[in-house]
Amino acid sequence: LDIAGGKGHLSFEISLQSQTQCTIIDPLIRGKGDKTDAHGQQFHTRQIKRLSQSNAPVPNHLPQWFTLENEECMELVRRSRLIVGLHPDECTEDILDAAILWNKPCAIIPCCVFADLRPGRMLKGGDGNTNGRSVRTYDDFMQYLMEKDERIRKCTLNFQGKNQALVFDPR
Repeated sequence: LDIAGGKGHLSFEISLQSQTQCTIIDPLIRGKGDKTDAHGQQFHTRQIKRLSQSNAPVPNHLPQWFTLENEECMELVRRSRLIVGLHPDECTEDILDAAILWNKPCAIIPCCVFADLRPGRMLKGGDGNTNGRSVRTYDDFMQYLMEKDERIRKCTLNFQGKNQALVFDPR
């Protein structure tokens, strides 16, 4: 399940490499004027051909906002084997919360904090200096997300920019 998957590059590659059905949840279809083609596909003809030649399924696209309150999205989470969110913007916290709620493996690369949209976020902290402090910075946000469950791990990916991934493994 590729949440806020944009153009679908990740889902395309997962489908191509592992012949696994992927679903992208994103309200927009980027790169095609935010529209599907005549067949309801967001991928170009050459991409569809590559998938077909590899016996790989074409990823599905659900044009919706991902929230915990969206029953259709939660049903897809419940049925999924893995949840990913690469720079998922506003839905970052909901992705992680859904993974914890449904006990699903998850990898996210948080990007933006959106502190003004969620002013109620507060750090628990354990260092004596952060208890009750509002989440305002990227580092605060990463700590806040990691405080949700002790099974969440942070790793650094080998590229420039926002390259800190949080991985939730429910095992």
